Formats: sequence, structure tokens, C-alpha cells
Amino acid sequence: EHLFQEGVICVKKDARACRHNEAQLEAIPNLHVMMVLRSLCSKAFVTETFNWQWYYYYLTNEGIDFLRGVLNLPPQVMPS
Repeated sequence: EHLFQEGVICVKKDARACRHNEAQLEAIPNLHVMMVLRSLCSKAFVTETFNWQWYYYYLTNEGIDFLRGVLNLPPQVMPS
């Protein structure tokens, strides 16, 4: 949901971090967020940029369609 709402997500390259850096996702271990986004990247649902030990993932058009199907959202709902 967070990725669909924002359209982008930042993940620190730290697999040992006990929680993710964003307030809405702090209950989730950073490693889990990294692996889910890596999986979405391999399916071309997000694009990845790496800079200064941070991963930046941007939602693609295919990713928007995929998340709409998974989250059962109507077609008129778009990420910000």
C-alpha cells in the first residue's frame, strides 16, 4: 500500500537493520522490505536506482497495474 500511495520508496542498504526507516513500515524488518522490492524489480514492476548506500525504487506502469490487482483498487486510483 505504501509503495502504491507514494509511487516511490527508499531503502537503506542494511540487511541487519531491525526495522525499516519509514514511519509507516517501521514494524517490518528492513531485510523483508529489501527482498520484496528486489522481487518486484526482477519482474519489472519497479525500477531501481542505487546511490550512497540507499536504494530508490520507482513504480512502473506495469507495477501500478499489478498492485491495483493485488490491492483490489479501482482503475481511477493513481499513486501520488
